[in-house]
Amino acid sequence: MPFSADHLAELNLLAQFESTSSQEGIKVHAHSAAPETVKAAENLFARG
Repeated sequence: MPFSADHLAELNLLAQFESTSSQEGIKVHAHSAAPETVKAAENLFARG
């Protein structure tokens, strides 16, 4: 099953953060981040 561009953007975003701490979060600034990164963060947030 090939990954879509949206899924790859989500995986790239998640790969930038440590998974060992549940106290750390992802913060994306819509005015300075790439549009695909903003969309990936929105998609992940919507999914929970």
